[in-house]
Amino acid sequence: HLAYMELPSNDMFLDRIYFEETRAAITELFLIRFRLAEFSPNHQGYIRGDTIKEAYSQLVLLFRANGRPSPCHIQIGNTEIPRPEFNLLIQAWKHQDPPTQRQKALTPKHLIYLYESTHKQNPHSRAAAIAVLACATFFFACRSCEYLHVSQRGKNKILTLGNIKFFDSSGRKPVPINDPDFNDKAQYVSITFTDQKSGKKMETRTQVKTDHPILNPVKLWADIVRRIKKIPKTNDKTPVNRFRDPWSKKTTAISSTEMRDLIRSSCNEGG
Repeated sequence: HLAYMELPSNDMFLDRIYFEETRAAITELFLIRFRLAEFSPNHQGYIRGDTIKEAYSQLVLLFRANGRPSPCHIQIGNTEIPRPEFNLLIQAWKHQDPPTQRQKALTPKHLIYLYESTHKQNPHSRAAAIAVLACATFFFACRSCEYLHVSQRGKNKILTLGNIKFFDSSGRKPVPINDPDFNDKAQYVSITFTDQKSGKKMETRTQVKTDHPILNPVKLWADIVRRIKKIPKTNDKTPVNRFRDPWSKKTTAISSTEMRDLIRSSCNEGG
């Protein structure tokens, strides 16, 4: 967004600004305009302080990655000292922000109800596939954008079949999904998150097989992989939210709106 500031020849790295104080003032103005959502015309209200803090950190990394000194720091020899005005400004915004409205987490008991109710009606339905996704991602605390279609995709990359791996009891030897003894051999499921909002890349998390008939991460993810692999032209880059209607043969992506509506409906039914 610095390229949109009124700088000489779109000097986004402030190379033509020689005074450190001027560079800092321009960057502070950028953060203020970011706070006012001037770069996000569809956003209602202010940008939250936590989001600005993340943007501030990314801005510093961007300058350093391109061989430029950070405008948010004071250069003393080979050492960079953070400018206190930036932290004070961000902290003030965070204090101004209303408290985050936390949604209640789904309990294992309700996930079991969601699974059983959808599979009782039709185990091959779209609703049943959504229920399996809800149960499987529960074990990895996935964000909705990591496994569902969302209206605005952020930094998080959606999981694909290539990100899902199964391993034997040693935790080192892969077990192919088409192994005839898969159910006996597969003891672990690992998911690699390629790019996350936190900045972590290629982070792999692992869950062990359980004895529960429904809440078993190995079985749930195996069911997802098997179902999607039946869709024509599927490969390792196919997202985990794909569903092929058994009647129309049309393949579409399961959305966060569908997940929300199904969960709300089951809450009304199951209490």
